[in-house]
Amino acid sequence: MNTEMNPDFALIHAAQEGADDKVRDLLDRGAHVNAHDDTFGASPLMYAALSGKLRTVMLLLSRGADVNHRDNYGRTALNEATFRGHSDVVDCLLSAGADAHIADRFGKTPLMEAARVSAPRVGRILLRRYTDLEAVDELGRTALTYCASEGNTELCALLLEKGAQVNTHDNGGKTPLHWAVFEERRATAKLLLEKGAHVESRDRLGRTPLMAAAREADCEMCRLILERGADPDLTDTYQRTALFIAASAGATEVVKLLLTVSTAIDQTDELGRTPLMIACFRGHVACVELLIHHGADKHIETKEGYSALFSACAAGEKDVVTLLLANGFDAEERNSLGFTPLLVASRAGRREIVTLLMARGASRASSS
Repeated sequence: MNTEMNPDFALIHAAQEGADDKVRDLLDRGAHVNAHDDTFGASPLMYAALSGKLRTVMLLLSRGADVNHRDNYGRTALNEATFRGHSDVVDCLLSAGADAHIADRFGKTPLMEAARVSAPRVGRILLRRYTDLEAVDELGRTALTYCASEGNTELCALLLEKGAQVNTHDNGGKTPLHWAVFEERRATAKLLLEKGAHVESRDRLGRTPLMAAAREADCEMCRLILERGADPDLTDTYQRTALFIAASAGATEVVKLLLTVSTAIDQTDELGRTPLMIACFRGHVACVELLIHHGADKHIETKEGYSALFSACAAGEKDVVTLLLANGFDAEERNSLGFTPLLVASRAGRREIVTLLMARGASRASSS
């Protein structure tokens, strides 16, 4: 586009660059201070705020720029300055009457932006004018939720001090503690726990923060949550315990920790699988060894007749099968359907497992 023929476009460009003399000249020659581009609907003030050009922002405001102009996405200059962490621009805009409560089309307020980009200084400035700490975006998340997920511990502490609800749930049922755990924000999680976060809150899938920590193989987080009184034997919607989830993930240290506090070593999920079975199927040798050592029942079967040994054979996990056989599992075992490990391995095309089983005494006749 020829900027000489389009003073409004030239003004937007000059504002973005912080070219104050050019901004004055264009305004004096009739450029519209509240012009907006065709693509985003953003004004010169928004571009100046996004770029952190404080003097340009002040100049545009002095010439009548609409401080609360919203672009095609519902964002204002305050949103843009917050997103980039320009605290001086944020302060200026608020002094000029910017509304800190305006949310964009996705429901995000400037305070949520500050939380998302870990800008505690900006957050402090916004909180001088912002009062609705429980505002939620389209995902049902509050500013505190975003602080937790991003590990913005300083702003998190300030929000809690101001009265933000620590146990709020988003649309997925997750609390700030869930998010801190999922994103491995330990310092933030510790703060939330100190401020009363519920250790047994559940998301829409029935998962607790302990289960989330087990899934992430975060032993330190698991220990922190257990110290706050979390029940290690709760189950989610699929009847999985934290131990089951850790065994499935191959989180050896978490499995080791949970085995010291859990009484549900043989709890089955909705498919009838135990932690031992899932560890065998996934090939997590160290987890299998721990579970065997702690007395996991090797005879439990799923509805399809799969025990721990059968699961390892079907998955072709040679190292696990070797470990199981060395710990007294029977290569000639027959399940409730009359199948043997050799038959299962044969049907699954696991030649190495077939060879191993036969070397350990399995009869070829048992493969038919």
